[in-house]
Amino acid sequence: MKKYHMTLPAALLALGLFIPNGYAGGGGSTKTVFQFLTVGTDARAAAMGDAFTSMTGNSNSIFYNPANLARMKLFPSVSISQNSWIADITYRSASAAFDLKPIAQRDLGVLALSFLYVDYGEFLGTEFDATTGKGYVDTGKFSPNAYALGIGYARRLTDILYVGGHVKYVSQSFDLNARENSLSAWAFDLGVYYKNLLKTNLNFALAVRNQSFSKNIKFGSEEFESTGCELPLNFTTGVSMNVSDLFKGKSDSSKKSVRPKAPKQQNVPKTHNLLVSANVSFPRGFSNRIHVGGEYNYDNIALRLGYEYNINETIQTGQNDENGVTVGLGLQPAIGGKKVDIDYAYTPFGVLDDVHRLSLSFSF
Repeated sequence: MKKYHMTLPAALLALGLFIPNGYAGGGGSTKTVFQFLTVGTDARAAAMGDAFTSMTGNSNSIFYNPANLARMKLFPSVSISQNSWIADITYRSASAAFDLKPIAQRDLGVLALSFLYVDYGEFLGTEFDATTGKGYVDTGKFSPNAYALGIGYARRLTDILYVGGHVKYVSQSFDLNARENSLSAWAFDLGVYYKNLLKTNLNFALAVRNQSFSKNIKFGSEEFESTGCELPLNFTTGVSMNVSDLFKGKSDSSKKSVRPKAPKQQNVPKTHNLLVSANVSFPRGFSNRIHVGGEYNYDNIALRLGYEYNINETIQTGQNDENGVTVGLGLQPAIGGKKVDIDYAYTPFGVLDDVHRLSLSFSF
């Protein structure tokens, strides 16, 4: 056990090397680009208030903490999600994870792929023209969009320590017909997951997301980061546990996966599990936040509740953001002997549009 406790500080130190000097999060005057990377699409994670850094999930874990990919038990895993965001903006994502063990009959880790696409809708373009009575001329319709395409890898270092990384190419276009009106960059995520902290069933995780490879992100002929615009870097730490373990020896989920498999026999007893999770995030360009979430599993049905707390805003004004509470539902039917997850999340957004997320995943 001694080597395990020595390995964790080393992994955390390595992760900390990728956090820029002077980075503290919590807002400030820093301008950020590629804000679409800060919005989650996975319905299960959203229903738990995005308190997902230390939660074991499916292939969508690559969007939250790539280290959690190595915690999965069923492969391959394929997931698709849609997020009907505010202002008629639509997010669509897909991910897949594959166990590399069959290649060499030994543990080689997990390989994953990710894709995120954002449709901002259709707009009518105009251009200033003082010679017209209106003061402008129509330039036609245009459809802004953004996408991120990535590849990730995760591996179990010890029985209780897992690490992972995710490299992605991100691009944003404001006009499909004008190449000069686009912005692109390379970015990466890193994560660490530590199971059974202090010999308890408490799990601990850290993740650094949206770190840039380059100091100069170009938009046409303009370099963004040299003038103060940067990627939406986010440093997140989280803990989670199965509360059911406090009332019984070991829950069924701790033996195989966080989310119980659908029973193959009708005489299998029903399972109860209550998972709780909490995150503290330090995003660049935004206020620091606390995320808390819970998930109650009864056999193949999951009920979820989450809350996001804007620390700085609440202290200064006494009011939280519009999107505080999130609720959700999950179903895990067995179809043809395969594990299927159908997840839904609902987020009321106050004066803005309500947000609906839907995810579908298959594990074989």
